[in-house]
Amino acid sequence: MATMTNDEPTPVIPHLTSEFFTWLWWKSVESGGSLTVGGAGEDNPVGRIDLWVDDRLAFRIPGDKKVSAVLTGEQAAESLEAKAAMYGGKVLNEVRLRIRRDEREFSVTLSGPEMDLKRMSFPQELKETEEEAIYDRMFLYDELMFIVSGLYRDFGRLRCSDEWASDVVPQIREWIQGRDS
Repeated sequence: MATMTNDEPTPVIPHLTSEFFTWLWWKSVESGGSLTVGGAGEDNPVGRIDLWVDDRLAFRIPGDKKVSAVLTGEQAAESLEAKAAMYGGKVLNEVRLRIRRDEREFSVTLSGPEMDLKRMSFPQELKETEEEAIYDRMFLYDELMFIVSGLYRDFGRLRCSDEWASDVVPQIREWIQGRDS
């Protein structure tokens, strides 16, 4: 086992990222796209956001690193092919999300077992100087990281609870099988 230096990121357990991506997809449908991130006892909860899967889902076979199916387009998340991939045993390897918090709308692609953040887009705000624009982008990047971290914390708390196996997993399975529609 390799030792980690301070420069190396903390590894994410590969199956947890697929479960997190699936949970985000399901949660965006189950909650109607509106949810509260963070809760009682948190010093700085994210609060209310709107969340939806945008135009890309990529699947892989468990144990493989290579993507085996990619669905794109406006209705990728609602397509029968997306649920069929899950029903057939594939797991999510990549998901493109849209997130709205207050009046700001973000787009981000979460990818791979390392949960890389790719293809980020931020709200455009007109700034008078280049320096103001740079600081604004830094603020928006931090806000997006804050939101994604809050979602992952909520998922982690749920994933470690008894509710995960007894309640959430059966609901997700029913949703994938189309029994909730």
